[in-house]
Amino acid sequence: IAMAFAWIEQKRHYRRYKARVAALKSEGPRLLRSGNYRRAAELCRAWADLELANADAWRCLGEALQAQGLHQDAINAFRKAKQFDPADRSLDAAIDRSQQGIVADFLRRHGR
Repeated sequence: IAMAFAWIEQKRHYRRYKARVAALKSEGPRLLRSGNYRRAAELCRAWADLELANADAWRCLGEALQAQGLHQDAINAFRKAKQFDPADRSLDAAIDRSQQGIVADFLRRHGR
């Protein structure tokens, strides 16, 4: 009976996990599209934390960070996405945009 109870608990936990992932997978990108970049970053980060090998979750986080001007963090997220989807050339373009953002921020701060 104890093993059956443990199995039932494990199944419940897994269902809660899958529901949480589905909610984050839906809400993170939706908030990103609506322009709520800070909250999108929070949800996309939570999604990436739950599904570490999901390139879409890391891409979502990268886009939200990039939109906030957090370019180095965005690059890190895009590189993580690239590990799991090496054929996606749009990630290279996103990394390039954030690298250009870092340079532009530097030039703005230093009056050039």
